[in-house]
Amino acid sequence: MAEIAFLYNGKTTIIQANLNDIFRDICKQFVTKTQLDLEGLLFLYNGNQLNFDLQVNQIKINSKKINILVYDNNYSEKLSLKFILKDINNNEYDITIDFSENLDIKAEYKDIFPKKIYKNSFNLEELKNKSKFFKIYDEIREFYNDIKSCLDQKTFFIQTYEKSLNLVIKKQVGIAYDIVFPLKEEPYNLNDIAFELVQRNLNLEKNNNELNCKIMNLEKNYINLENNNNELKLKNINLEKKYNELEEKNIKLEKKINELYEKYELLQKKYNEQFENQNLNKLISNQIEKQNLLSKFQFLFDKNINDIELIYNGFDRKTFLEKCTEKNNLLFLAKDEEGNEFGGYMSSKLLKNTKNELIIKDDNAFIFNLKKKKKFKIIKPENAVNIYDDYLICFGGDCEFGNDLYINLNETGMNTTDCYGDTKYETTNGKSLFSISEFKVYHLSL
Repeated sequence: MAEIAFLYNGKTTIIQANLNDIFRDICKQFVTKTQLDLEGLLFLYNGNQLNFDLQVNQIKINSKKINILVYDNNYSEKLSLKFILKDINNNEYDITIDFSENLDIKAEYKDIFPKKIYKNSFNLEELKNKSKFFKIYDEIREFYNDIKSCLDQKTFFIQTYEKSLNLVIKKQVGIAYDIVFPLKEEPYNLNDIAFELVQRNLNLEKNNNELNCKIMNLEKNYINLENNNNELKLKNINLEKKYNELEEKNIKLEKKINELYEKYELLQKKYNEQFENQNLNKLISNQIEKQNLLSKFQFLFDKNINDIELIYNGFDRKTFLEKCTEKNNLLFLAKDEEGNEFGGYMSSKLLKNTKNELIIKDDNAFIFNLKKKKKFKIIKPENAVNIYDDYLICFGGDCEFGNDLYINLNETGMNTTDCYGDTKYETTNGKSLFSISEFKVYHLSL
């Protein structure tokens, strides 16, 4: 891809490009970016005119860097500079410099009547004779940017005389020198002065009419404000009346609020007493319930149960695992639909099942029947507890005959294996299959 830079200088635009061939799409891209009319452009290369339609797409360039000057034949922009200068006496002048066929300069003394205007017009040959600064230019418009840069650098100043004025630029090229533009005062024109007086009079009359309109509007606004003020006074009287009425209602409401507050305090006191009694009753009830549970399960153990806590109640396997996994000393209690209670105990941690089948060893595991107070200790500790994906808990892990006691959400039952030694289904009251209405898990402290 060729890299193209667009440089703008007055009415001339320079395209700089590093490429071996000039293509039509490059020129179209340039025209699009600059919003110029392609038909109104004249292309020059090495001083020779190029016809866009016939030659631009065919010409070959041997050097890697080329410059093409593109002139816009329809160029019509008016270049001018406008700014303000002060002389040594602090008088302000509006300066206008127009760049056309000649350099036209006008300095107008501000805030004075009649107007004091200084003018002059310079052609390029005259300027070249005045200063070497202009010798490099072929037309007036070309040094617009240089003059503008002098203005940006604040190198302009003014010298005033009785009937003339000099506009001066401090320019440094090798050595410092001044570029002087002498301006002559325009003679007074009585017709212009009279015209300006007429214009001033018309402006004064216009201002006077505008002031009269403003006064009339102010008077109208004053009347409206008076009317609004009277309305506001009336509203204020009504508001004061309503305020007094509300104040009286407020006194009555405060009295009722105080009465209600007193009732509230009495109710709050009674509630606190009831709440304390309720909490005490609940605490006593919990203690009684815990003691009943401790008494209920104590026959199963050789030593005292220090504490017991219900950690799960239900049939959801995900919640069961969340509450019970990684805990030891767990007692599992099931109640069938006839009210019989039975279950099992494991002292080892209930591990999370990461395989299809997980067998947990436990030397202290047993299964039991509460009603008959029967307890069957583990015979094969290596097959104490079995964890399957489809079961809540299984006691025994004999792959050939199945589990001694298994509890799931569908079929719940018991097999007679040699893991726990219950050969007559005494744990489940003589039933191999049963339905349960409750399933609970307790965590014990022994």
